[in-house]
Amino acid sequence: MDGLKIVIAEDNALIGMDLAELLQELGHHVCALISTETEAMAASVRCKPDMMIVDSVLTKGSGINAMHRILEHGPMPHFFLADYAIDVLQTDPKAVVVTKPFNIQELASGIAAARLICGTLVPHALDLDRCIPSCPFPTCFQRG
Repeated sequence: MDGLKIVIAEDNALIGMDLAELLQELGHHVCALISTETEAMAASVRCKPDMMIVDSVLTKGSGINAMHRILEHGPMPHFFLADYAIDVLQTDPKAVVVTKPFNIQELASGIAAARLICGTLVPHALDLDRCIPSCPFPTCFQRG
């Protein structure tokens, strides 16, 4: 997989830096690490990312609201980070959610699922039995 240009919207600086490091290990480029709803919307225009990884709750505002507003302008592969997947899925039942804490495999699975849903990854390129853990929600990845 070619590296993606990714925007991270995460209000916890340590989680954001760890996430950026994991993404770099996966061969991706982090073009922005921001922490508010307004910054997320601005970064989506400024960076023109291939993917956004968005915390459901940001310092000022909501990651969920930010993505809804960004998606008004066209498709954007993305997934949410959350302490509890249900917090996101109650608002957006089709969302891809990776729960905290996460590991590099769960992060890679979230990226693949978001690209698959958005149509930027073909299904046969995935070994779904190997890379996507089982979950009661079809599009979330959380530890058992």
